[in-house]
Amino acid sequence: MYQQWPVGKGWLAFIASTLTVLSSLTMAQGTDTQITPVSANQPSSWRFETLAAAALQQYPSIIAGQRQLEAAKWERFPTPDLQASSDNDVTQTVIGLQQPLWTGGRISAGIDAASSRSQASSEQLTALRQEVFEQVVDTFAEAQRASAQLVIATRNVDELRELQQRIQRRVNQKASPEADLELASSRLSEAISERTAIAQSERTSLARLSELAGQRIDDVGNAPDMAELQLADSLDAAQQEAIGYSPRLGQLRFQQQAARADTRSERAAFFPTLSLRLEQQETHGSGVAASEESDSRALIVLESSFGAGLSTAAGVSAATSLEQSLIQERETALRELRSTVADLWYQRESAQLRLASAQRTRVSAERVSASYARQYAIGQKSWLDLMNAVREASRAGLSVEDARAEVFRTSLRLVSLTGNTGALLRNVQP
Repeated sequence: MYQQWPVGKGWLAFIASTLTVLSSLTMAQGTDTQITPVSANQPSSWRFETLAAAALQQYPSIIAGQRQLEAAKWERFPTPDLQASSDNDVTQTVIGLQQPLWTGGRISAGIDAASSRSQASSEQLTALRQEVFEQVVDTFAEAQRASAQLVIATRNVDELRELQQRIQRRVNQKASPEADLELASSRLSEAISERTAIAQSERTSLARLSELAGQRIDDVGNAPDMAELQLADSLDAAQQEAIGYSPRLGQLRFQQQAARADTRSERAAFFPTLSLRLEQQETHGSGVAASEESDSRALIVLESSFGAGLSTAAGVSAATSLEQSLIQERETALRELRSTVADLWYQRESAQLRLASAQRTRVSAERVSASYARQYAIGQKSWLDLMNAVREASRAGLSVEDARAEVFRTSLRLVSLTGNTGALLRNVQP
């Protein structure tokens, strides 16, 4: 339905300049934001905090949501239009400017929806940064574990090679059977194979870190002190912190608000739109009909559009269904978050106990190995006893690094989920 009520003339000499101003403002809104690249002059060996800050710097700030909000706000401004027609020797031009006065809440709902989507986009960026941080945590833990274990594995190979050479000399002197040399060589080959696997794991982790940081990483430095991390005192407190911070839950909450605003916008389609329209009409004739006329007028416009068939009602139903779906999705995400925090909490406790036990075992195994080496030199222990002691000391050392890496991984993951990375990365320049 379309109805006009003339209310006066002589209003619109300013329409052309208004159109020019609106056009220039719209063009300004579309200007691209320049992103400053990260400097390539960076060290090849980084501490965890520096490495994490460098990785997070690779993701630029999101502006799409803000642009959606600005675009929606323009709906409050007048809508310009231009019409031109030519019939034989008569040319007619109409310049119009239409300002909404009442839309049944459609424009306000559209702005609310755009604002919520903008905030959802910000939460999505935070979730992306959280995901990248956790990838850095996992990869750094693996790289540091492999680096420390490589030292242990290399020492084990050196000790077994020295012992194998001793057995070789005894076999050459007919003091030991060939079977002893075969066993010693087998143990040495096993140790070399284990060292090769650890070295490959370290190279893979460093390559992954290089991709995350956008820089070449040849080595990793020290991990942050676990005692300085900001962790909750209990599992319940950690879960509450994670729920309060979770960007995923925030994103779903804002998406739910946007869906609610969309529902209001769809319902507003049942109501007419009331607008003020200003027009400037220019008529030019040539030839026999040579003339020139100018006319200005202002009108009140009432428009209604219910859509084809029952499409408006269907749109309201679809928006409502989306809102309900987002409510259920958020409830699922909430339960998954609680479960994830609980899993990490118990894994961290278990890893701390294993680390303490492994450190005691390593000290004991190293003492036994050193004692057996002295006793072997004076003939009180066999070479097989010494070889087994060396292997046990190596395994104990590897177990310590496994547990240490797990403590680091679970602790930093909890820090990430509870939103306490700020203190860790504050004032860190990659």
